[in-house]
Amino acid sequence: MNNFLLDTNAVLDFLRGEEKIATIFQTEMKNKLRFVSEITHMELLGYPGITPEEEIIINQFLSLVEILPCDKLIVHKVIQLRRMIKQLKLPDTIIAATANYCRYSNRI
Repeated sequence: MNNFLLDTNAVLDFLRGEEKIATIFQTEMKNKLRFVSEITHMELLGYPGITPEEEIIINQFLSLVEILPCDKLIVHKVIQLRRMIKQLKLPDTIIAATANYCRYSNRI
């Protein structure tokens, strides 16, 4: 299926107009479904210094992707990953668990 789960940094780079990620969006991701995890949603809109203009732009972007909820299966996978890979930060672990869960459930 080759759909894409985007992490926070990829979204921010895209919104900033970074040429490399913009090219990937226009080529490899063209006509593909794009997802973000709930944690990415929270990170994007929860930034303390976000301006009203930035919030509008982020919300416009989020309206174009599917936000994947952090359900019990993902929580279970997060717990497993955190025990195995101690250096992963919690937000990164949630995104990794979401990607892992979705890949095996054919969502992405």
